Amino acid sequence: MKGVATYLKGKSISFLILSLPLLLHSQDWSGNEIRTFDKNWTLNINAGLTSFYGDLSIYDNDFVAKLQHESNYGLGAIMTKHLSPTFGFSGQILLGELKGQKNNFQMKSNIIEYNLHARINFVELFSGNRYLKLGITGYAGIGNFLFMTKLSEYYEGGVKETKVNARVPEFIYFFGGGISYQLSDKMDLTMELTIKQCENDKVDGIVANNEYDYYSYFSIGFSYKINNLFQSYTNQKPDRLVQIQEKQKPIYRPNLNYH
Repeated sequence: MKGVATYLKGKSISFLILSLPLLLHSQDWSGNEIRTFDKNWTLNINAGLTSFYGDLSIYDNDFVAKLQHESNYGLGAIMTKHLSPTFGFSGQILLGELKGQKNNFQMKSNIIEYNLHARINFVELFSGNRYLKLGITGYAGIGNFLFMTKLSEYYEGGVKETKVNARVPEFIYFFGGGISYQLSDKMDLTMELTIKQCENDKVDGIVANNEYDYYSYFSIGFSYKINNLFQSYTNQKPDRLVQIQEKQKPIYRPNLNYH
């Protein structure tokens, strides 16, 4: 597991370093330069399964069995600012549950995670076609998470329960990928898998082998494109504003003469 953690960390850092120079080429959906902060956002709402890898997991090399026996439900939201059709920066909030069981120990944990990451659409990067319905995305980033774990130790004649909670937000780094399919001009269907490496070995309540725990999040969601995050009324024509004001007379003072 230590080798896997080192590999994940190297991949995440390399991705961020390679992406930053390219992110400077800002374009909007149509290929024009972005001049305002409020343009070209997407909001993704997703749900799926969070899977635990650590001292109390036994299906680390079997993805299907991992989803069946060592996974619980997760729910997340991702807000992305697109600097171009190819690159973007995102913020994510994730709520999930982890579980694992080995020998006479069983754990269940609730996690709350928030993070920042960079995204790249490889289809648009290499094809140059910005009107394809299918997208293949890769991303990497860093964040923090909190965990609340209940560890149960079963023995003959009873069970001993221990609670282990994070006292402060724990550091996490991750990378992942996914596919998206455009359902309409405003809506995409997404499917993603993320591997998240913890800088902590206490998520399952057991510290052993000096190897950090990690978990994955497999999700399906929908992305809604927002072309203008903040509607600006200052750029409207004065005569249009006058017309709007005339139509919006307060109904609670009907007898007042406005002219």
